[in-house]
Amino acid sequence: MSLSGTQSFREQAGTFMPLVPVIALFVAWQAAATYLSDPLLLPKVTTVFGEFWQMAVVERSLETHVIASLVRISLGFSLAVVVGVVIGLLMGMRDWAESLFDPVITFGYPIPKIAFYPVLLIVFGLGHLPKLLLVFFECLVPIIIGGYYGVKSVDKNYVWSAQNFGASERRVFFDVMLPASMPYIFSGVR
Repeated sequence: MSLSGTQSFREQAGTFMPLVPVIALFVAWQAAATYLSDPLLLPKVTTVFGEFWQMAVVERSLETHVIASLVRISLGFSLAVVVGVVIGLLMGMRDWAESLFDPVITFGYPIPKIAFYPVLLIVFGLGHLPKLLLVFFECLVPIIIGGYYGVKSVDKNYVWSAQNFGASERRVFFDVMLPASMPYIFSGVR
């Protein structure tokens, strides 16, 4: 009987084990905030949850902010997909486009995009546009790279076969190159 009681306690304790790191994080956060005693540098956990409660339940303004953020994310991402796919495919098909865009991408890729945010704030001011552009720039390069490598990975025999059967450049693009590039494009979009 005592063995089954021990097993039950172990099973119950096992269900709470994933919460231990989260609770430890909150305790460490509260302790650090109390030690620093500067609420602008690191607010206390209780203050953060109090403000969350105020925005979510009392004022009901949290939904407005969440929706505004989702709209910015959706617009920035959608714009990056359209522009990135076009530039990536163009770079893969045309040498002049590759020589035009490759130095910019090579220079800008390793720079964290959040570093551009102060510049965007200075140029465009406060509001939605700098945040939207930050999402756009963050998503743009992987999509361009996916489109570029997608076109470069197309087997030349497929292109030559389509051309030998009399396919125009437009048909070769839409019937051969674009479908063959889609896995790379979707990988960049992901």
